Amino acid sequence: MNAVLVRRVSGREGRVEIIGVIFLLLGLVWSAHGFTIYPSGHLATSVRLNESYVDFGYYALHAEGLIELAPQAHAGLGADYLPGEPISPIAWIDYAFIEAFRIQVGRFPVPFGVFNELTNPTNNALVSVPEICTDAIPSPWYDWGAKFQWMQNVNDWETFSFSAYVCNGLGDGNDIRDSRQLGDNNNSNAFGSRIALISSRLGEFGVSGYFGARDTESLHNLGLVGLDAQSQIAIVELRGEYVAGFLSFDEGAFQAIGDALDYLTDTPDAPYTSWTCGAYLQAAFNISQYAIPAIRLDIIGYEDITNGERISKRRLGLGFAAYPVKPLVLKFEFGILEDRHENTLLLEPLHLQLGVSI
Repeated sequence: MNAVLVRRVSGREGRVEIIGVIFLLLGLVWSAHGFTIYPSGHLATSVRLNESYVDFGYYALHAEGLIELAPQAHAGLGADYLPGEPISPIAWIDYAFIEAFRIQVGRFPVPFGVFNELTNPTNNALVSVPEICTDAIPSPWYDWGAKFQWMQNVNDWETFSFSAYVCNGLGDGNDIRDSRQLGDNNNSNAFGSRIALISSRLGEFGVSGYFGARDTESLHNLGLVGLDAQSQIAIVELRGEYVAGFLSFDEGAFQAIGDALDYLTDTPDAPYTSWTCGAYLQAAFNISQYAIPAIRLDIIGYEDITNGERISKRRLGLGFAAYPVKPLVLKFEFGILEDRHENTLLLEPLHLQLGVSI
């Protein structure tokens, strides 16, 4: 118990040291150059029209300030909040020491897939977020750490992007979403990367990976692998992602991925205890700058081998986004949810959302 307590105290002290370094750097740059603040943020509130009542139980708030410290240096301060979840602070500072290279330190959005960094309601034509962003990727996902990014123009149309990061990692919650933490619950760091090709002609295609221990004793290693793609075909904007996650008791996080591959090829002695796997495909139809209908198909599965728990769901979402003026978006969506494990089909109530962004 004392060892656990020491680790938790050390995690808090580490956060204080990082925050202190960030504000010290801000103070030094302010005294030398001064800086400019560019505020940004959004507020999204939504209601569900049930058969006999209106449910006002959901809203999301994101506020952030981008601070230009110098031509090559920026900082971000803010917070992200969802009802029923702890406030997620944002505090980072970055520096482009060469044109193509950038390093970022603090609490930043984890670069896994694309949807985790598309929290603004104007970026999504539907009210809901994909199922994988709830059960496989804990979006919005922020963490303390350091990130290195390299972006290189391949030609006049394509850019290669590589991001690598080390962070505290996810904790040992009841599920992946409940595993987000402000501190660090063990003496192990998590690490990951995303590689992407960004093309003005074809779209964006990325591969993401995340590896790290979740439990206090650093024995339960989580491995996440993701694929993502975005493209524009005429007036149709396509977006899709695939995520697979595996929790293992082996010593190394890389071993969790090896075990996952063995498991998928029906190797009988795969040792990990749970897995989650899901994907979505979304199409938004840009018929005008004021009106965008959209459709999304979600598939998600989860299995807890130890406790014998399993879920398997498919969801079809149909929606419409209206942009009457630039800061506002009004959305409508209803969905059909199929629980394949329970063999049930549910028609969801109409879901409305009003979003404001700056």
